[in-house]
Amino acid sequence: MSYKISKVDANTIYMDASFARLKLNGKDRTKDLRATVGSQTVTMPWTIYSHRTGVMSPLHMNPVKQDIMPILSEAGIYLAFFEKQPVKIGDSWEGSVTATGGCTSGTFTLRKVRAEHHTQLADFEITHIMFIDSADEQVGPMRMTVDLSTGLPTTVEYAVKNSKTNRMTRIRQMCV
Repeated sequence: MSYKISKVDANTIYMDASFARLKLNGKDRTKDLRATVGSQTVTMPWTIYSHRTGVMSPLHMNPVKQDIMPILSEAGIYLAFFEKQPVKIGDSWEGSVTATGGCTSGTFTLRKVRAEHHTQLADFEITHIMFIDSADEQVGPMRMTVDLSTGLPTTVEYAVKNSKTNRMTRIRQMCV
C-alpha cells in the first residue's frame, strides 16, 4: 500500500491509500491485485490523535481470486491511538486499532521511549484486541514502534489464529 496525506482541515487529516503491489508466497501477484481493485485511491479521515473520524471513501472490487482475499482483508494502515493528555511509561488506555480486516479496539500500553539514529521512538504493546470474527484470537501482543516526530509507526507486528480454521496470520507493517 502507498499512503499520502492529501489534505489537512483544522484537526482532520485526510490520508489517501492506494494499492501498490502484491507479493504472495514469493510470487508477484500485482496483476491479480490490479484486476481486483484497479488503481483506486481510498481516502480515510483521521484526527490529529490518530482517531478515525468521518467516513472512508468506498472501495469497489471486481471478482477476487480466492487466495488473495485474505491478504486484501488485512490491507490497511496500523496507527497508534494517542491520548489527548500526557502519558508515561507503563500507562494503558483503550483505543481503536486496525486488526484483521477492520477497525476495532484494544488496550494500548506505552512500554518505552528511546532515541535511535537521532529519532525519538515510542514502543507500544496493544492487547485485548476485539476481532470482528469471534473465532480470531490474538497471539501475543501487537507491537508498534512510532516515530514521535511524525506520529506514524515505523513497524507494527502481530499474530492472530483462527480457532475454526487453525489458520495463523502474521502481520508485519513497515512504513518507509
